[in-house]
Amino acid sequence: MFAEIIKNMYGVTLEEFAVMMIDSITYLIALLIVIFSLTKLLKATQSKNAKGVLLSLFAAIVSSFVGVTIAENSESFGIVEIITLLIPSVFTLVSAVCFYRLSKELVLKYS
Repeated sequence: MFAEIIKNMYGVTLEEFAVMMIDSITYLIALLIVIFSLTKLLKATQSKNAKGVLLSLFAAIVSSFVGVTIAENSESFGIVEIITLLIPSVFTLVSAVCFYRLSKELVLKYS
């Protein structure tokens, strides 16, 4: 019964749906751990790079929701839709650069 409802609503089998749910829950748990640890690191170091990592990750998450919504509602992709889909990747790159600078700063400070 439940498997038929999932198949009719989402077009996937119950096993595929379970894997997607486990993947989503794992992603959310990892994201919360990263945000929590970056918040603690920001409080301890008061570094602009730690703040940049935290803000860039938050912006990447928010913009990815916007990108998914636009992708689902668009029948054809123009330049605006493509740019909107690439914005989370840009924020992830900025976050990686800020994290690299933060790690370099911490290594120089504590070694």
